[in-house]
Amino acid sequence: MGDPVLTAEEWKRVRAYDERCRQEIEAEERQPARPNALGELLQALEAEALEEIRDVLEEIGTLTRCRETFRDRERVDTLNVLMWQLRYKLEDARDDILRWRSYAKEFSRV
Repeated sequence: MGDPVLTAEEWKRVRAYDERCRQEIEAEERQPARPNALGELLQALEAEALEEIRDVLEEIGTLTRCRETFRDRERVDTLNVLMWQLRYKLEDARDDILRWRSYAKEFSRV
């Protein structure tokens, strides 16, 4: 006895649709993994920020040596302002690194 709702032709189309869906799912699972573009971008940004930190620390060291060499008040004040600005740059780079690491951690959970 046949199905009271679907005809034999309709059952044939249902099975064909199910088979196509199964094949599409298998094809998606077989596809090679896509490169982790976001992860690579975050790593590159972090590396750039670390390089900036190294440069800023080197500049601060140079300014510290200049401050020890030139002791007049005007130059010391100018050097102190420059070092103060570099410290802010250092903090910004550190904050960027922490933010990008949190993004990478969040992305790895997805």
